[in-house]
Amino acid sequence: MTNKRCSKCHYMKNEDDFGNDKHSFDGKRTYCKQCANEQTRKYKNKHPEKIKWAKKKSVYGIGKRGYDAMIKFQDNKCPICQCDLDTVTPCIDHNHALEKSDPKYVRGICCTSCNVGLGHFKDSLSVLRRAAEYIEMCGGQE
Repeated sequence: MTNKRCSKCHYMKNEDDFGNDKHSFDGKRTYCKQCANEQTRKYKNKHPEKIKWAKKKSVYGIGKRGYDAMIKFQDNKCPICQCDLDTVTPCIDHNHALEKSDPKYVRGICCTSCNVGLGHFKDSLSVLRRAAEYIEMCGGQE
């Protein structure tokens, strides 16, 4: 077992205390895992917006520009209930049956209530139609 000096804390540590890096000459990172974790924590605290949008890009394939363009295209309204998206927590609505690489994966930006509702109805048109018929039958409002 070999030891290596962390370039951040300068302690000699076991090679296993360093993450892998295929581009370095020894195959290990220069910072130990503990220092790397601390650095990551500091970066996340300092740049929460960057982290938020990187996560959305990773999960949904849509970044801030695409998100803002969708909101503008929807006239800042939920496409289902038409509430103003500035007054609620908007959610990225996506089609669970498609792959993230599909351009139709992200359907739009909905309010939380409508997005959760779609999820509970499992994105099924037939179930949603039956729900609408049921509400109509029971005297529901337009």
